Amino acid sequence: MERHQIEALIQKYVDGLATAEEIEQLNQWYRNTSKMPVDWPFSSLEEEYAAKRQLFGKLKQQIHEEQSGSIKAASAPGYFSYLNIAAAAVLIAGIFLFSQSNIIRRIFNPAKQLTVSTAYGVHKSIRLADGSNVWLGPGSSMSYPDRFEEQTREITFEGEAFFDIAKDARHPFIVHTSKTNTRVLGTSFSIKAYKEQKNIEVALLSGKVTFSAGQSTVLLEPNQKAIYNRDAAAISKVQFDNAEVILARRDGEYQYFNVNVAEIAEDLRRNFNIKINIKGGVNKCLFYGRIKKDESVEKFLKKMGIVVNASVTKHGESYLIKGGGCR
Repeated sequence: MERHQIEALIQKYVDGLATAEEIEQLNQWYRNTSKMPVDWPFSSLEEEYAAKRQLFGKLKQQIHEEQSGSIKAASAPGYFSYLNIAAAAVLIAGIFLFSQSNIIRRIFNPAKQLTVSTAYGVHKSIRLADGSNVWLGPGSSMSYPDRFEEQTREITFEGEAFFDIAKDARHPFIVHTSKTNTRVLGTSFSIKAYKEQKNIEVALLSGKVTFSAGQSTVLLEPNQKAIYNRDAAAISKVQFDNAEVILARRDGEYQYFNVNVAEIAEDLRRNFNIKINIKGGVNKCLFYGRIKKDESVEKFLKKMGIVVNASVTKHGESYLIKGGGCR
């Protein structure tokens, strides 16, 4: 490549007018003429940024010294050396700007914060920018960015959801609720964190999860559940064997293994967007059974009423469960 061609390419590169083909020509010229190819053996982005800043500074200083010393005319010895250094400086600057592009984009085109909510009776699935999937239960809300650019992938959440998080060891995924944080790398788990309930629960199906509230932290392994009691501000950890119940809830089918009627009524209110009133001691009765996705709420309530020795009546759009106690 002739000297005037090199000059023209460098000038176009500096002016931001070079085409992709011309940039590749300049890169090829620099690779062919550089006596010391540059390698970037950095262990972190911060180290890489620092090294590139330092190298760029030295190249600018060397160019200045050549301009004020050995470069007297275009034909003077060392002119080709100057071009070599100038091209290197331009290329290093380009590399540096490219490596900083995420930072620049965050300033001028920051990630947008999105919020999705579900009404009572509605289930919704969301796929996040990193490939993670979230199944929101009824009466839930999640706030998340349209793309993850930080060292951590963070969202805020309230309600109930099942999470299947894409693995990324360099960027932990963190779910924030009003009182707790759940930190994972890549795993599947569920969270129940309705603000009107006294407990926040995280149940782990696969992988590992760090669950924290205040100064307390527990590590969960598969088939373990963390329960945070808002009143006591304390975390407990329990074992569970019915992972299929969690997967069924994700898909809108609810199974109950000795769950009290009051808690089941809360589920039904959210999932069917109905009103349920309970009178008598039946609210403390335990029920074992399930409600299928295609089963009517009225059919399920009558089935539950028989089991817990309660009457179920409908008044307009609401149901009354009434009984003196359990069998």
